[in-house]
Amino acid sequence: MPRNREKLGGYWLEQPSVSPSWYICWYDAGTGLRKRRSLGTTVRAEAERLLAEHALRNQKLNLADPDCVPLATILASYADKHACKIASAATAAGALAKLLDFFGDSSVSDLRLPRQEEYIAWRRKDGVSDSTISRDLSVLRAALNRAYRAGDLRSVPHILDLPKARPRERWLTHEEAKRLLEETTTPHVRLFITLALHTAARPGALFDLTWDRVDLKNRRIDLNPAGRAQTKKRRPTIPISNTLLVVLEDAQQVARSKWVIDYEGKQIQSVKTAFQKTAKRARLEKVTAYTLRHTAATWMAQAGVPLWQISGMLGHSISRTTEIYAKHHPDFMKDATAALDRIWDGF
Repeated sequence: MPRNREKLGGYWLEQPSVSPSWYICWYDAGTGLRKRRSLGTTVRAEAERLLAEHALRNQKLNLADPDCVPLATILASYADKHACKIASAATAAGALAKLLDFFGDSSVSDLRLPRQEEYIAWRRKDGVSDSTISRDLSVLRAALNRAYRAGDLRSVPHILDLPKARPRERWLTHEEAKRLLEETTTPHVRLFITLALHTAARPGALFDLTWDRVDLKNRRIDLNPAGRAQTKKRRPTIPISNTLLVVLEDAQQVARSKWVIDYEGKQIQSVKTAFQKTAKRARLEKVTAYTLRHTAATWMAQAGVPLWQISGMLGHSISRTTEIYAKHHPDFMKDATAALDRIWDGF
């Protein structure tokens, strides 16, 4: 079980018996007298957050020994100075909350491998996927490394990582995709499926897509909203195919909002339930909305599209695209097998 966090540096929490409010307490460096200040909250979790913020503002670190530095101070600094400014700020904030919840009042030096393994087991117990746990650990690693580079810590511990999940293998045949579209009964789900199969975009990018980033004249879609910094999950600018152009022109004529995919004029964040019902009617198993992205990329590879172009559509690195989709390309290992044929012909 995660340990309760009560002390951070020279500060700690108290809840006097005469008051339901939490107080932050410390010893004055000049007088040695004990002081306290109300945090104005009766909720312990909120009090712990405010304690971490106070410790961050008042504790100056300079090549500090990991034994002496509360992990919460490092995480709070990372949240305040960096994580809140990145494109994946919400994801980072969720990871930081879980890390604080579990590690509590641990110091940086407490992050030994057995303790990290306990965190992994704790998250798995809640049914969290390894990819999510890996993301938590990457946030922890980033916070520590940032503190080390800034000169706040003398050294940082090694942070575990989990093996990457195997790439998705499920993709739709042309006949399966046709069945899926035939069983689609709602316009917004049909538009989502069509866009996904023609752009290979991630579902989230399509739900965020607005009409001002759809250039029908020059046949381009900019998947990255203005002001959003590109992350490892790049959102590229992609071309509009002939078929998709007609679909988008029709959709724009009846659009009720700035969102390309909407429901009753409002933005949607997911089509999971409707999509699963559609897939069930189409007699398709182990299919999710993300399967459409994998399907589009697989079809392009099977058609002989150069891997660098598929990489550009996906927003992947070329090495990642090759790892997943090269085997579907008609030229896959063609030179290698031809060479072996020539060798064996000489026997």
